[in-house]
Amino acid sequence: MNNPANAARMNHFIDMALGGSNWEKGYTHQRSAGDPNYIKGGVGVNINRERFNDWGFPGAAAVRMNQQAHVARECRDQLTKAAADRQAVGSGETKHTVSGAADLNVKISAPAGTSVNASSSGLFQKTNIERNVQMTPATSRPAQTNLSGYLKS
Repeated sequence: MNNPANAARMNHFIDMALGGSNWEKGYTHQRSAGDPNYIKGGVGVNINRERFNDWGFPGAAAVRMNQQAHVARECRDQLTKAAADRQAVGSGETKHTVSGAADLNVKISAPAGTSVNASSSGLFQKTNIERNVQMTPATSRPAQTNLSGYLKS
């Protein structure tokens, strides 16, 4: 967040989340393209051949507008709080220490002669490598044993 461009980008994403998407604007009656009521249209929101608008009973629009007023107020409050929090962090009013430690353990089983390297940084303070060498293949077969005297017919 020390990079101003990156901080602005991240804050934009935070504002989008706090502001909510509210893409259907509280409209609850959904109609698909091809539905006769879709063709009639009306007040609402059209998204990808789907129409969202008010149900056709008295008071539906008033209920939606009241609900949307609450949504808008909550979004404003959340964005105002986020701006105040950013101001407090930027002014140094808040002090946070972030620390941590972790080890990176690498277990490798590979043929002899295989190069093995590992390194760590950041929270990973220490790197441990456990190296197991695979058995080398046998170069010849074991001698064949005559078991005929041991086998019973």
